[in-house]
Amino acid sequence: MPPNELLRPAKALLAVMGPQARWMFEQEVERLEDAIAVVEEHTAPLPAKPSLRDYVRAIPITECPGCLNPLPPAITYYSHPDGWPVAEFDSLQWLYITCAHCEIDWALWKLGVPRPGQEVTGNG
Repeated sequence: MPPNELLRPAKALLAVMGPQARWMFEQEVERLEDAIAVVEEHTAPLPAKPSLRDYVRAIPITECPGCLNPLPPAITYYSHPDGWPVAEFDSLQWLYITCAHCEIDWALWKLGVPRPGQEVTGNG
């Protein structure tokens, strides 16, 4: 079921709510619709040989899983035989983001980014 379809039964409740509850509910629906749009943007399949920018766009989270501070939108990389294809390089690259606050290195797969050609599962 498409994510927006999940909100359809909840929206039907608006007809029976009082004004204050209706306003609060509408605010929550807007927040959920924005969150769904972000998820849909980040779950689009990657091209066969994505650019570093494509990988940055594919990261589905913006907070460090370790300390919950914002992650920088900068990928660090180095040549690695088990790395990922990157348009800017001939060799495979290991891709990760370092949290500026706790300094933990997060491989893209740990942040929920699938390898090109892999199905997006949503569970990292």
